[in-house]
Amino acid sequence: MANKRSFYEVFGLFRLAVIAQQIYYRYHHKQTRNPASRHLWLAVTYFGRRCRSAIRRAGR
Repeated sequence: MANKRSFYEVFGLFRLAVIAQQIYYRYHHKQTRNPASRHLWLAVTYFGRRCRSAIRRAGR
């Protein structure tokens, strides 16, 4: 059961990272002007770290 939970945790975090990355990409390439998008790269980094941490925990 823990592996299944870990899979869905990583999958959900990865999806959030992809969404944040897409929004940041549009901001970076001046396809949108929303200033809230300026620091979304931080969210992408955070979600990536959380994914790696969850994968490591599941491997124990």
